[in-house]
Amino acid sequence: EAFYQASSESEKKTYLDEDFYEKDKLSYSAFGIDAITYMPISQEFELLASLGLAQYDFETKYEDVDEVFGNLGGESKDFDSLGIRFGIGAQYNITNNLALRGMARYIKMNDDEYVKSLTEFSLGLRYMF
Repeated sequence: EAFYQASSESEKKTYLDEDFYEKDKLSYSAFGIDAITYMPISQEFELLASLGLAQYDFETKYEDVDEVFGNLGGESKDFDSLGIRFGIGAQYNITNNLALRGMARYIKMNDDEYVKSLTEFSLGLRYMF
């Protein structure tokens, strides 16, 4: 299966004292391919395993903020990394053409200076034609 995905921007504040904190923002997009194997348990229910490769493009923003004086500056850094994707999941076949699928994936990045790994959880409705 080929895919494209994009994350929303996540924000984390780390307070260094009462009035001063660092604000980190991170978002990413990715495209890639997964090979998925199915193990039927019953007519409707299947267990899944996947192995894939994806290109991840990250956008980061770092800011130092003083609640009295405001934004004290920061920097942005964009980087990309190739990720190896390992996944497990299950699929419930509602009809011959419609299925509900849940997957959990662990992604190991080849550039571990900034992002070492990701964990993804997905729930989706599949239409097969």
